[in-house]
Amino acid sequence: MNRIRTVIIISFFLISGLCHAQISLTGCVIAKEDNQPIEFSYITIHDVDSSKVGSALTDMKGEYEFPDMKPGSYFYSIESFGFKPLQGKIDIEQPSEGGSVIMNFYLETNILTLDGAVVSSSSVQKNSRKTDYILSSKDILNKNNGLEVIQTLPDLYFDVKEQKLKPLSGSNIKILINGASATEHDLRALAPDQIKKIEYYDFPPARYSDYSRVMNVITRYLNTGYYLGAGAQHAFTTGFGNDDIYAKYNWGLNQLSLSWDLEHRKYSDSQDDELYDYIIDGKNVQRKSTGLLDFGYDANELDLTYIRNVENKYLFQTSFIQHILDYDSSGDYGIEYIEDGLSYRKQLNNTSRYDFQPSLDIYTQIFFENGNDLTFNAVETIFKAGNDNYNIETLDGATIFEDKSKQSNTKNSTIANVEYCFNRSWGSIALGTKYQYSFLKERIRNSFGKGNNKTTINDGEIYLQADGQIGKKFSYSVNAGASYYFQNNDFLSYNTWIFSPSLSLNYNLNDKYSLRLRYERSNGLPTLSQLSDSKIYITDYIIKEGNPKLSNSIHNSAALNQTFHNKWLDLIISARLNYTERPINAFFTSAGDHISLRYENGIYRKEFGGEVQGRISPFESRLFEFRFMTAISRTQVNSDYAGYYAYTNIPFVYIVDFNYKNFNMSYMGNIPGYNVSGPYLNSDEKVSTLSAQYTWRNWTISASIIGLFSSVYYKSRLFNDNILKNESYRNILDNRNMFALGIRYYIQRGKGFNRGTKYLNNSDNDSGLFQ
Repeated sequence: MNRIRTVIIISFFLISGLCHAQISLTGCVIAKEDNQPIEFSYITIHDVDSSKVGSALTDMKGEYEFPDMKPGSYFYSIESFGFKPLQGKIDIEQPSEGGSVIMNFYLETNILTLDGAVVSSSSVQKNSRKTDYILSSKDILNKNNGLEVIQTLPDLYFDVKEQKLKPLSGSNIKILINGASATEHDLRALAPDQIKKIEYYDFPPARYSDYSRVMNVITRYLNTGYYLGAGAQHAFTTGFGNDDIYAKYNWGLNQLSLSWDLEHRKYSDSQDDELYDYIIDGKNVQRKSTGLLDFGYDANELDLTYIRNVENKYLFQTSFIQHILDYDSSGDYGIEYIEDGLSYRKQLNNTSRYDFQPSLDIYTQIFFENGNDLTFNAVETIFKAGNDNYNIETLDGATIFEDKSKQSNTKNSTIANVEYCFNRSWGSIALGTKYQYSFLKERIRNSFGKGNNKTTINDGEIYLQADGQIGKKFSYSVNAGASYYFQNNDFLSYNTWIFSPSLSLNYNLNDKYSLRLRYERSNGLPTLSQLSDSKIYITDYIIKEGNPKLSNSIHNSAALNQTFHNKWLDLIISARLNYTERPINAFFTSAGDHISLRYENGIYRKEFGGEVQGRISPFESRLFEFRFMTAISRTQVNSDYAGYYAYTNIPFVYIVDFNYKNFNMSYMGNIPGYNVSGPYLNSDEKVSTLSAQYTWRNWTISASIIGLFSSVYYKSRLFNDNILKNESYRNILDNRNMFALGIRYYIQRGKGFNRGTKYLNNSDNDSGLFQ
């Protein structure tokens, strides 16, 4: 009996000790200003002797758990991007009931980064790649949806003509929501208070090399239920329209969305002037054509997306995207033709083009308990595209020149991308691999005969990227990548290793000034049409042909910028230098009885200069704002065939905004700049747009005058005019003082839920058609 009693007593103490050892410490990390949970906060707990007990990363609800704690005293530290670090001491005692101790922690916004110039009372923090804007309640005042909130960023504006978000610098942008590819529709479906933070990359990661800007909107929650919205914008006197429908339904852990966009253009009053001056067979030829171009297109895009999110476990997303483009044009020209004497020709030109691009995008992300994640993205795209062109010139009813050209392309493209990311409080390390395969069949029939060409491209890449922060002022990003590129066509097989390192450094001098230095080495690949051996007529005696022997080019770019903020001024001053080895260049050359536009790998291309971008906002309510961007850049090209040529570009663009409660009025104008594109110097589009918008409940009404007192026009001329002199001018008179009225309505019902984050997005948009 005594032995049994002893065993019982010992067992009691052992069980009691075990119970004391198994205390679960749980709770939530919360923003002190608005009581919102803070996801991805890094918590570390140490013993009194500084030995590490454990660490945890909060989930999308801001919750954490340490499942196996013992009674005693501990030190803790909490770090979260955009918030002040929090440290302190906690005492854990054995709870009287159950095995859990609940402790919540409250973090303060990092007041050193408060900046009223960008968005009132927002936290603005810069690092080596991006700027983070953490929004407050004042930022969403009088805003109807997420798209209106986004437009408060200094570099962004809404193009009323194309109904797209664009950077003020004129470059392209990739929109993400929680890391997943998104559109302006998805931003409209966000309630303003859903947006927690905006990550704005002016130096995007390598996987977004096709974009000069990337914007990732981080949400506090999304809505369970449904969202249905539709919009229409049409001109009264011109065939101009933008129509769209967007629907989204959330149930449980699932989300299904469908969007359809139609962009309609039909212009019947476009003036085209073009001059050619060249020598053929020892004779000087001049032709000056003037006429009217009737052109238009319908661009349809359908996007069907399904998402399933099991919080802190996995995120699955699949999207089916369909692009359809139908383009038609008809030109009627008169030509003053001088060869042996002056004659007058008539020219008719009819062109039609179609693009059919269905794409399937599958994405999976797996989250691990240690905070790391594994991501997989696969994209399959099919291209069916074609060009039909008929061009005829007559003199006194007799045919002088006639060309019928028909091109049809079929292409299959496969992209697979896998990435494993180590996430820590100081930053992250991502290790990934990406493989891209494409196979093109090109069929062409024209005055040069028939051709059937095949091109295969394999491109495999491995990369390592590290992002981190040292102290409160210094941050860095380092990327090292290597890829093996293999190209095979009917004339040439080409392979090479390509190395693409990059480095970004950012230093915040104080709450107003920051400096950023960036270097990147990247690869430029020829397009499929440039690799084609086919020939097409540009006009009589002048042809265009590809070059199957083209190899890749190497881009080296460096940039230094300084950012200044205060309550009324936002200013960015930058200097940059781009140097390209073996640039893929185009040039005109005399080939006996004709002149040919060909491609080559040149000697070098150099671009250097500076840019100033600013926003003046004298009122805290953003009642009035003036934004501008101006630059001066010098482009130099050296070519074995075209020789050396250079140009200095000085563009200027500005926006004047007036905002009062739910009413907005804006004017955008510019002085067009000129860009070097192969042998051509092409102007920017002339912009003069006045727009107004009023929002009432679920309705938005807008009115715009596009081409106010000035039509939309484009200019172009050649550099190497020793072979060929060419100048062109297109003036779209339909767009002069074009008045367009828009209306939009939405219905939304539901409640909040959390959603994971997508990091990999890939696409292929090269159909291989001659342009």
